[in-house]
Amino acid sequence: MEFVSFAEIWPSLRTSGVEEVKRSDQELRLSLAESSQSSSIELAAIDHPTAPALPADLIQFDRKRLAELVEGIVHKLHLTEVSVIPIGHWRQLFEAVAQGMGSIEKWRAIDSAAIVELNTRDALTFAPADFQILRQLVYCVLTAGSETVHGIALVTTGSALLIEVLPVGEVVVYTGRTDLQRVVADFVAHAHALANQR
Repeated sequence: MEFVSFAEIWPSLRTSGVEEVKRSDQELRLSLAESSQSSSIELAAIDHPTAPALPADLIQFDRKRLAELVEGIVHKLHLTEVSVIPIGHWRQLFEAVAQGMGSIEKWRAIDSAAIVELNTRDALTFAPADFQILRQLVYCVLTAGSETVHGIALVTTGSALLIEVLPVGEVVVYTGRTDLQRVVADFVAHAHALANQR
């Protein structure tokens, strides 16, 4: 895992269709540019605060399974690198997930070395060897985060994909190509069917 400055990674993300939909001192929200091939899949935690009012066709999982799904999508698409960009700033995210991530040595090393990045939204890149740490981070965001600023966006250069994870219990997978959308939709549907069999 290593940090890459936001300014350095942004041109590649824009080429992949990533765009800013909201930027302020408090929040940076990203999405994929709309096109004839773009789509999104919305998922929610079964204990989402407004679960009874959510659309009946919205697929829901427990929070641990949501984190596993995110890692599963990354593996299913054979991604070789995923970058995490915080919605707030790294300082807020590190504080929110400190307890849940504290037992992971690699994460502690990143946390203690991130003095320069604390007030930034620089991208933290994960290689395949660290995808389990990425899954744990997603889980901690979903269970220890309490505000939108504790959320994260997962992006990858060279692929029209963005995954937003919000502490309230929401995961949105944006895809910019129909082939990616089909793979993700099939993967989610299969995971949901398996969850319902348990």
